[in-house]
Amino acid sequence: MRTFDARRIFNSAGKPAVEVSVLTDDGIFTSSVPSGTSKGSHEAKFADVEHSIKTIKKMHVPEVNSILDIESFERQNSRSGANMLALSFALLKALAASKNKEVWQLLGQKQKPLMLNKIIGGGLHAKSSLEFQEFLAIGTSNSIAKNLDAAYVMDDYVGKKLKVSGRDLEGGWVVNTDNVSAIRVMQDAADYTKSQTGVRVKLGLDIAASSFYKNGNYVYKNKKLNKEKQIDFVIGLISKFNLLYVEDPLHEEDFDGFAKISKHAKKAMICGDDLIVTDPARLLIAKEKSAVNSVIVKPNQVGYLYKLNKFIHRTREYGYNMVISHRSQETDDDLLADLCVGYGCGYMKIGIFGSERLAKINRLLKIFNE
Repeated sequence: MRTFDARRIFNSAGKPAVEVSVLTDDGIFTSSVPSGTSKGSHEAKFADVEHSIKTIKKMHVPEVNSILDIESFERQNSRSGANMLALSFALLKALAASKNKEVWQLLGQKQKPLMLNKIIGGGLHAKSSLEFQEFLAIGTSNSIAKNLDAAYVMDDYVGKKLKVSGRDLEGGWVVNTDNVSAIRVMQDAADYTKSQTGVRVKLGLDIAASSFYKNGNYVYKNKKLNKEKQIDFVIGLISKFNLLYVEDPLHEEDFDGFAKISKHAKKAMICGDDLIVTDPARLLIAKEKSAVNSVIVKPNQVGYLYKLNKFIHRTREYGYNMVISHRSQETDDDLLADLCVGYGCGYMKIGIFGSERLAKINRLLKIFNE
């Protein structure tokens, strides 16, 4: 039996989270679980933190010699709730160390991701005038460091051009403007950044449409759009601003609507987050309906390593782009970077402010020795 302990910590939003440490002959291995503010209704459910800690402490943890051992242990404790993922990830770190490997090496891939860096925040993450939740900068050079430099230039430009009132939960600017005007400023910022850094920056959006979908309409501050008009609006934005990435353009049950956007915007990444919630079963529905070509990977949405691995395997099989993502209520655990690289995710969505986000970015830089 391995020695381990569970405790309460606080995440980046000042809310309780579960952290677990495992002690082996190779050292102490610690992991923790973030949480989201904007959650899909089909996400795994988290038990109360104190209850989760008591439950985890009562577990009998066997010797772990492979990832399959961790998965088997999870299945035997599958009613323990999504906070158990902290224990599974601590065991994963310990397993890697026992084999003289990094976690990303244990997972088998080595993919250098492009980062989707948040510049402007809205929706449920910020008290602002914007319905859209995230306005993203995507540096396209082969250097993580250069793309990060470009993101900071973008951030500085936007902060000077728009009326800002601080930052949101993920470090994005809180601004007083409308969605389209914000995209225009992002476009200007991308042009400026190219002239200053030489890095070409593409634009992306997390629309998070479920958050402003009410009674069959998408309710903006100055208009209401039905499903078809929302689809036309999104397709128009993709075309006008040459968007590379659009996440959750419609509410979380509209697989058919997603399919219409994907059919008309084949050059863009149409990504499901609330639509799929890292759930293999919902991914299968999305595949059957040709709803998306890209998926968000959020480990705590599905709650267990064995379900996460099944999702990753199926996503690879379908040939979809994988975008591993931080959460709005993050912890300082940097494991997300190893998961991104080791699972072969081509993209990481991550803010550029806050120690909890920089921990993941700095881990990426270390893995690729930049």
